[in-house]
Amino acid sequence: MCRYWYDCEFVERGPDYPIDLISIGIVCEDGREYYAQASWCLMHRANKWVQENVLPQLKMCSGNSHLQAHTITESHAVHDMGKCDLYTSHNLPDECPWRNHEQMAADILTFMNVEQYGKPELWGYYSAYDHVAFCQLFGTMMDLPKGFPMYTRDIKQLCDSVGNPKLPEQGKDEHNALEDAKHNRVMYEFLAKLEQEKHAEPEDESSPSVKPVLFRETIREMKALLKWIEDKD
Repeated sequence: MCRYWYDCEFVERGPDYPIDLISIGIVCEDGREYYAQASWCLMHRANKWVQENVLPQLKMCSGNSHLQAHTITESHAVHDMGKCDLYTSHNLPDECPWRNHEQMAADILTFMNVEQYGKPELWGYYSAYDHVAFCQLFGTMMDLPKGFPMYTRDIKQLCDSVGNPKLPEQGKDEHNALEDAKHNRVMYEFLAKLEQEKHAEPEDESSPSVKPVLFRETIREMKALLKWIEDKD
């Protein structure tokens, strides 16, 4: 098993339309990182909040200066047409963050190679939509690669289970998928430590898990006392 924290940025427009992936960031417990932007995303359909908070966090590609791709919108359009200069080497270098659907799916299959790293354990924060966007990279949920889970574990649920403490704040670079994925790991490790400490603490008699045991012991003692009285009479 290999643990991954991830985050997706996306466009969503209600029940009549699919979730449209903008970018994805993934952090592995061994320190590896992956980031990519979806060249097929219909960014013009993004609402005002996404346009103001997510799109400015996207990275530019260094391979298209001669095509006058000087803004994220222009860079996206160039890559949507498959005209990135850097793609000519066929190795999809890190200098270009854009990937088409097939390239991104292939990247993630390599990054999460089950035979090399073990089955993925996925973690996200409020991750319901993230998981759908992730699954759609491979088709339907039934098309997920062998060994990939059909669910993402949610950091928010872990937070609730340990008493809903105040989580560490990210502070900067919010809504950049990779930076959010890194912060997901920070929040998870903070909560995992609290959970470990909680289980390590000795339970006192006021603990809810101890009370039923004490109650059962009291009943047994009362039954024994009544039997002793009956036998004595």
